[in-house]
Amino acid sequence: MYEFLLPPGLLDAEPPYWFCVVGTGSGAAISDYNGQPKGAPANARTRVFVLEPGGNEDCFLSRYDARGGYITQTWYRSRDEAVADTAEECGGALGIWRPVPEDALNAEDWVLRNARY
Repeated sequence: MYEFLLPPGLLDAEPPYWFCVVGTGSGAAISDYNGQPKGAPANARTRVFVLEPGGNEDCFLSRYDARGGYITQTWYRSRDEAVADTAEECGGALGIWRPVPEDALNAEDWVLRNARY
């Protein structure tokens, strides 16, 4: 992994939550998200990743679709492993990892309200 290309703080969990949008486009917000958690359809494609803290070094990676529907969450031994896995999965369609403000009361809610394509 080319760690020098990643934003400062991402692998160190500072701040603790980060997100990334898959694909580039019009800059539109996640559609249909009204603050209420919901599941994604079975065939949904990941459009938003949320990197969450775990224990000392491990982390969780949550996936959401274009409507803000929850797809799944995966545990990783390290942030480096999670970031490398998303890069391999999405290739050039993976956007830039961005921090969630530390004062956000609910990281996933903040991301789904503020993420843009």
